[in-house]
Amino acid sequence: MSEDYAREHAARVAAEAEADGLRRDLAAVAAERDLYRAALADAARGEAPRCDTHHNGVLATQVHADGCGACDECVAGYEHREWTDTPHAAAIRGALKATEGER
Repeated sequence: MSEDYAREHAARVAAEAEADGLRRDLAAVAAERDLYRAALADAARGEAPRCDTHHNGVLATQVHADGCGACDECVAGYEHREWTDTPHAAAIRGALKATEGER
């Protein structure tokens, strides 16, 4: 009887630990989803910064100290100390990386 109880208890503890891990994973996915939704909503409303250099239609991932927006490709050739990430930079980079090679 005690062996059965010990096995059942161990199984319950393992199941609870797995459920906790799944809840953490779900929370991380929900946070990422919310980040993408916010970025998409701002882009749809025309509120997301655009690359002001030669990629005018591309969403900016960084903003210069003077307010000029730029995509990562355009910033690559400039000194990075004056550039800061836009609020949606992580979502834009994540979406680009996730869809690499699909086009």
